[in-house]
Amino acid sequence: MFKSLFSRRARIEAVAEIGAAEVDADVRPRDTDADWEEIGRTNPYFGVLADPRFKTENLTEEARTEFFQTGEGDVRSLMERFRQRYPDFAPTSALDFGCGVGRVTRALAAATGDAFGVDISESMLAEARRTPIVGAAFGQDIPDRLFDWVLSVIVFQHIPPERGYALLRKLMKRLVP
Repeated sequence: MFKSLFSRRARIEAVAEIGAAEVDADVRPRDTDADWEEIGRTNPYFGVLADPRFKTENLTEEARTEFFQTGEGDVRSLMERFRQRYPDFAPTSALDFGCGVGRVTRALAAATGDAFGVDISESMLAEARRTPIVGAAFGQDIPDRLFDWVLSVIVFQHIPPERGYALLRKLMKRLVP
């Protein structure tokens, strides 16, 4: 499902002495949006956290609850770290970029009262919206408004750098000065 993100087609030629054949490997850039839509449609929780408990065929309501509790733990830990350095840190709005099914967005809504989750996969967003959360909203586009806190957890490693840098610049413009 996942292909390389390199920027050119590579030809791998094996050494003749070991009897290996010539291999043609496709390593052109790939827009991973379609991959994430497929993951969102078939295995959304596991696509966010690769733990066998979160595979679609294993997902129980208890595992789903545990999944969202990991987001609560992540947000709580980040808030504690920020407050150690910035004691007055008290965001009233947050943007969760690459929100998936809303693991972190839900926790941000509880912490700030106003969280917006952005994801490229409409299937992921549909799952995120399945259980409405007070103060949380979801969409495919970065809203044209400012937020006290912009967060992205385990997302940018899946985005080609040239696209990622542009997204990061756009996200930085959404932070309250």
